[in-house]
Amino acid sequence: MKILLVQPEVSSDAIVGDLLLMEPLALEYLAGGLKSDHNVRLLDLRFDNNLERVLEDFYPDIVGTTGYTVHVKRCKDILEKVKQFNKDIVTVIGGHHATVAPQDFYEPFIDIIVIGEGVFTMKEISETLEDKGDLKKINGLAIRENGRFHRTSARTNIDLDSLPFPDRSCNPSHRDRYSLGTEKPVALLRTSLGCAFKCIYCAQWKISGEKYLTRKPKSILEELSTIKEPYIFFADDEAFLDADRMMELARLIKEVGIKKKYHLYARADTIAKNPNLIEKWKEIGLSFIAVGFEAFSDKELEYLNKRTTVDTNHEAINIIKENNIVLYANFIVRPDFTREDFHRLKGYVREKKLYNPKFPIYTPFPGTDYYESVKSKITSGDYELYDFKHALTPTKLPIKEFYQEYINLQEHTVPRPRAYLDLIKRPLAGIIPLILKRKKSVANMRKDYGLD
Repeated sequence: MKILLVQPEVSSDAIVGDLLLMEPLALEYLAGGLKSDHNVRLLDLRFDNNLERVLEDFYPDIVGTTGYTVHVKRCKDILEKVKQFNKDIVTVIGGHHATVAPQDFYEPFIDIIVIGEGVFTMKEISETLEDKGDLKKINGLAIRENGRFHRTSARTNIDLDSLPFPDRSCNPSHRDRYSLGTEKPVALLRTSLGCAFKCIYCAQWKISGEKYLTRKPKSILEELSTIKEPYIFFADDEAFLDADRMMELARLIKEVGIKKKYHLYARADTIAKNPNLIEKWKEIGLSFIAVGFEAFSDKELEYLNKRTTVDTNHEAINIIKENNIVLYANFIVRPDFTREDFHRLKGYVREKKLYNPKFPIYTPFPGTDYYESVKSKITSGDYELYDFKHALTPTKLPIKEFYQEYINLQEHTVPRPRAYLDLIKRPLAGIIPLILKRKKSVANMRKDYGLD
């Protein structure tokens, strides 16, 4: 069968992190599972906005797409256009949002919703359609039949080592454009799935059944050996949670002599408990760690069910700095922030000399405990605003004042001399584009917030 996999772009109305542009790993995984038996093409609409032409040229039997909450509308638009082109094409949606809120895709132009891990599911779908079999026998689906959707049995967690490697060859023309700020090209590498913690703003622990699923170091090393990109971003919810496993992976990477620059997410308590692990990874190329500190008071951390403390956060900060690793520190901005809260957060970040802070606005994503607690108060059902840059529950400050304080936090937390010093440490070719992107991002926010 001919299968077209489509990576959606994000609406120009959504203010997303345009400094982060990563390869469509989820679709590359699907392609890896399908390519031996089917003709698979991947279309990345972030670069090639030519869906109609590809449909005409390729004329697929199946079109699948995937996305997070911010992509919901665009995913629907894609599949609706596919049905308008040819109603006989089977349309499939999967991904994070389809898993936590499949009902949002109960549409007449969508045939199949994949709930959960999709690689083997998509393979079974294509084989069943080819053999004209019964889709209801496949676990992990919602299927449209006679105008209504019917759920099949839930799919159980899989052994990550049983998955095929992503087929990165199906998307060759854009590989040098995937970037992390000034660093490119970047490749994604997934070594684990899920999380053992239960933060109220996250749904990943629910998706994985409260389990932390991992790949074996030798399998990871084998895939890493096939990746040409010099920068590797670990597409894990928490890369270092199994410290022994990652220590073994570091040993293997050093043993075979792979030279890369590594970027990853890790919890503060994981870092604080394993300073030797951080030191070991620094030796083999770890250059960037993103940490969700989220708050600077124990009371706030307890509310978020973060299961860490401010003192632990400080330990992690010191360990990262001692190893001369770039730290991207995330702090949640709650809609009930007062001016004093904004100023205290800015002061804390300055005091700790955190020169790459990120300030996502507290967002009630479907599937999270936070969503369940505030869903009656949510001010907009427009998923394109679920981009960490919009307040979606009532703010304590008047809304324009809240957004003005938020922009001030973005622009003035890091002293300008230190911000410029950080820039000149980056690859020269990327500095000007990065400055322009940052200016554009702030300008877009001001316009969207009605502050111009």
